[in-house]
Order: sequence, then C-alpha cells, then structure tokens
Amino acid sequence: VDLVVQTPGILFSATEVDEGDPLYIRVGVQNAEVDEAKNAILRLYDGDPQQGGKQVGSDITLTVGPRATVYSARVLFDTKGKVGTRTIYVVADPDGKLPDVRRANNTASRAVRILPLPDLIVDAKSVAFSPTSPEEGDRVTISFVVHNQGSVPTQKDTTARIFIQDPKATGAQPISGDLKVGVVAAQKSVTLSYSWNMTSKAGAQPFWFVVDPNSLVKESNEVNNTATGSLSVRTSTRPDLSVSNSDLSIRPSSPEVGATVTITATIHNPTPNNAAQVVVRFFQGQPSPSGKIGEQTIAAIAGNKTAIATISWKAPLLFSAVDLYVVVDPDGNIQEKNEAN
Repeated sequence: VDLVVQTPGILFSATEVDEGDPLYIRVGVQNAEVDEAKNAILRLYDGDPQQGGKQVGSDITLTVGPRATVYSARVLFDTKGKVGTRTIYVVADPDGKLPDVRRANNTASRAVRILPLPDLIVDAKSVAFSPTSPEEGDRVTISFVVHNQGSVPTQKDTTARIFIQDPKATGAQPISGDLKVGVVAAQKSVTLSYSWNMTSKAGAQPFWFVVDPNSLVKESNEVNNTATGSLSVRTSTRPDLSVSNSDLSIRPSSPEVGATVTITATIHNPTPNNAAQVVVRFFQGQPSPSGKIGEQTIAAIAGNKTAIATISWKAPLLFSAVDLYVVVDPDGNIQEKNEAN
C-alpha cells in the first residue's frame, strides 16, 4: 500500500470565503501500489498537526483500490472566528495502521483565505431611559448604542428598530419605525434615541432593540443583532381630561342668522385624580388663534367626575354651515395620563 495525498487533490468549494460562510473540502487519495488500502483513515486539520493544528470534522474512512484514486465526501469547515489565511492539512493513515511503504507522501496541505466581515450588535448595557422612573403619560427618551465589533466597516447603510413585543412574534410592529444607523466603521459605535409616550403603559414595560432588521449588512454573526431592556412605569397620579363630539351641544341647534347661541361642552375626568384650573377653549373652524370664539376656566374637576363649560356666541351673519371645535387644556398646562384625547 502506498497512500498519496497531494496539494492539487485538496479541493475547496472556494479559495476565498467570508467569515461565517461554509467552506466545503474534498480530498483525493491515491494508492500507488498494487495492494488494496482497505478502511484507510483520512484526517483533516486546521493548521499543522505537528504544531497543534485542530482536527476538522471526523475521521473519513475510505477503501482505495490498487493504482486507484478515491475522493472523499465533502467535509464542512466552520469559518466563524477564523479570519485570515488558514492552512488545511490532510493526513492519510495518521495512526499508521496500514502497511504503507512510503509515509513521506501521506501528508499535504493547501491554504484558503477567510475574509473578515463586520459584526453589528446592540450593546445591552447601553440601553437607557429618561426619565428613569416615569409615570403613565410621560414622554420617555429611549437610547441605545449600536456597535460594530468586527474588524472591517459595514459596506451599506442600515437601520435599527425598537419593539415592545418579541420581534419574532407574528404581526410584531416596531414602535419606532426605522432609525438610521448608517455605515459603522470597525470597532466604532452609533448612539440612537427615540421619544415615546407611556400612555396606558403602567407596570414593567419590555423593549426589544434590533439592528439591521432587514439583513442589509452581511455579518460574521447574524444572531447577535437583538438586545432587550425593561422599564418600570408608575401608575398615573394625574387626571385624564377628555371631550368628544357627542359632548358638544348647541342651543338652539339651528339658530337664525346673527342669533346668539349657547355652546356647551361636557368635560370628563375618568381617573380618581382631581384636575384644577381647567381651561376649555372654543373655536370656529380648526383650532387657531384667529378662530377662537370663547373660553371658560373650570376651577376644578374631581376624580371620576364631569364638568360643564359654556360660552355664548353670536352666529355668523351669513347663512352657512359652521364647524365648531372645543379643546381642553389647549396650552398643555395640566399634566395628564393621556394627552391625546
């Protein structure tokens, strides 16, 4: 038996691959003698086995007939964390179990280049909230850092998103939309922030932070792009003033041209918290300084109660349809649980 392994017989699926991409290796083994090499072992190494090279995959068992060449099945070489030029060594009959007449030709090697890629992460320790102990209705600034821990910059612009449910869940939608990250240099970071209202969010509020959600950037590690954070939101101690279309009434409902009408608005406070000095402002047309037709300040609206605001207004002298609007706390002087209603 004379098993022969040569460099041209070491076949790579590519001579250059990106870090993290699979590299497949096949090896041709020749038997230069007339006796069959039965159950010959073929062993692959990442690096010189005499210098501590690590075995790649499992031992391959082959039977090589007289004066024949046999190729192995594909062996997967994991390229993650192995950037640079790697030399793959192949050793036939590494344990010397066959009567090989020339062992000097049992080993061959071939180099392959593993190209570096960026690696974007969300730094979980960077996640911050301001204020740190908000109350329902507060607007909170959420910030976090995207870091490229790779050795090369990203080659494309990318984005990040904030979720309040697992982004892998069916129908999960970000609260932030796409936040621009741009191109991130090697070993550099980008700080992102987003402002969000905590209306009806009392209790522990979870957050998920995802960088490159659309996989625009090819990375050495695609599974470390998400981090989580949590914020405790205190139950509101504030009122929640509201008014709707059905709360607005006009008497008479069909006034004569130029007649004086009474406009009444019912203001609700469905929380247990009192509100004081509540300004209610009335407008003809969309709310604007020029459209103001009157206002009333209600001294107090107790918790879980309603109050009435009333003004008198002289209808226009021309017959036409008029849109009337009412706005509660138009100047935002009262902190509320919900400012949107």
